[in-house]
Amino acid sequence: EATLDSIRRSTKDVGTSEMTQASFTVSNSSISLPAGNLGLAFGLEYRGEEISNTPDAQSIAGEIFNSGSRSEVKGDRDIYAVYGEAVAPLLDDLTMTLAVRHEDYSDFGQTTNPKIGFRWQPNDWFLARANWGTGFRAPGMMELYLDDAVAFNQYRDYTRCAQYDAATASGVNDGTEQDSYCFSGYNQTNFGSNPDLNPEESESMSVGMVFSPTDTMTVSFDLWDIEI
Repeated sequence: EATLDSIRRSTKDVGTSEMTQASFTVSNSSISLPAGNLGLAFGLEYRGEEISNTPDAQSIAGEIFNSGSRSEVKGDRDIYAVYGEAVAPLLDDLTMTLAVRHEDYSDFGQTTNPKIGFRWQPNDWFLARANWGTGFRAPGMMELYLDDAVAFNQYRDYTRCAQYDAATASGVNDGTEQDSYCFSGYNQTNFGSNPDLNPEESESMSVGMVFSPTDTMTVSFDLWDIEI
């Protein structure tokens, strides 16, 4: 016990993650079209993200076995966005949706992503819909800025486990002695962030149909095609 006490340590990491967001949206549906009113929406948005992590001094010095982060890290970004959407009734039973979003990232530049969709409902029991659009995802703050960490994961030693089964003729894991043979090793795993990550861009299409033969029954079929 005295030996264990001599190598035990208490550590304290201090990590913070902050997000500040402000948005402004206006909408209007008073513009009349032959098949109904035109719905319009417009918005502005700001989002600020910040992350920081200060490990324990002993971890920074490399004195802690199986420790997490070993150096102080910080990261931040600002994102400005403008977006708009229009819902236009083309016919009494056909509606079109148009949307676009433009974003300006302080760390990944600008991106514009549109979307178009159609909804056709000729009666109460059938609906058809289709959509196409593009997407953009910047790497998360933890994916970009957190320091490397080390872990030691236990693994199953199949050779030793088979030898134990053959020697004891049990073939059953009794949860005690056999565990010391089957799970007798550790792999060191290093994991962490990557500051060289690029954003993910996507293009997606979907089509679907909805059948409602009765008031209490609905059946739908949807097909998605997403490229990332």
